Amino acid sequence: MIGMVSQDTFLFNDTIQNNITLYREGYTAAEIEKALEQAGLRKLIASLPEGIRTVVSENGKNFSGGERQRFALARVLLQEKRILLLDEFTAHLDERTVREIEGRLLAEEECMVITVTHRLQPEVLGQYDQVLKLDS
Repeated sequence: MIGMVSQDTFLFNDTIQNNITLYREGYTAAEIEKALEQAGLRKLIASLPEGIRTVVSENGKNFSGGERQRFALARVLLQEKRILLLDEFTAHLDERTVREIEGRLLAEEECMVITVTHRLQPEVLGQYDQVLKLDS
């Protein structure tokens, strides 16, 4: 029921598709495409000569930190978890990409999104039902 995306993501030396599906069969092309779109990966995948069949180097060394985090997000979104725990998942993403991805996630009515972050973005915070700010 709960899916988690953290700041650090492990990727296998295999295709993007296998890294996202975690070798599970039965996902439709439409389900995979939806997860890629929600995770902000559609343009990246389209730009790769082998698309979703592109091989990921050991632990994703041929992709940026933000791209690796979005692969992890697509992995969780594909599993259609009801609760998403996002722990610093925006650490390696630019502000525009954060706004786009978080906006799409928060628009989903079938999913509760819990975000732990040090990057407070006022335009995104207003989309959450509740915000708990911890000060030291």
